[in-house]
Amino acid sequence: MDLRSKKSFAHTILSVLVLGLVICFTNPAGAVTKVPHFALPAADDGKVIDINAYQGKVVLLNFFATWCPPCRKEIKSLIELQNEFGVKQLVVIGISMDDGSSRAKVVSKFIKKTGINYPVALGDEHVAKDFGGVIGIPQSFLVDQSGNVVKSYPGYVDHAVFKNDIESLLK
Repeated sequence: MDLRSKKSFAHTILSVLVLGLVICFTNPAGAVTKVPHFALPAADDGKVIDINAYQGKVVLLNFFATWCPPCRKEIKSLIELQNEFGVKQLVVIGISMDDGSSRAKVVSKFIKKTGINYPVALGDEHVAKDFGGVIGIPQSFLVDQSGNVVKSYPGYVDHAVFKNDIESLLK
């Protein structure tokens, strides 16, 4: 196989993998993708954040890290969304992908400093894998009242996009 054929083969494989991820989270032809179950320790008090406790609500899951500039920028919007729609059955849940032995302390301090008003769990490679292999942050998932993942957002998302999508589920 010559170099050009190898590159073409590699691009084909990469395209198939990307397509698989897109299909997994885009709800094709009415298919339902249930939110993967997780029960993770809360960053601030160590209690367990269990996704099953939020059934019947719209949930915006946000994978982030305290050291990530676009994640930090997005947090202001997430706080505003929780303030605006929390009374209408929305819950934002942060899933910190920070690592290290002192991550609970680092994330807890970050929560206080930024004024985060929603639950934040300490994520791990298992929960990232369950969500299709979260490989970049921020990465968010919108879950409807029935526990279906209805939208995936790779990267930073503008406040208006989140707001519009949340409003469409709360009607």
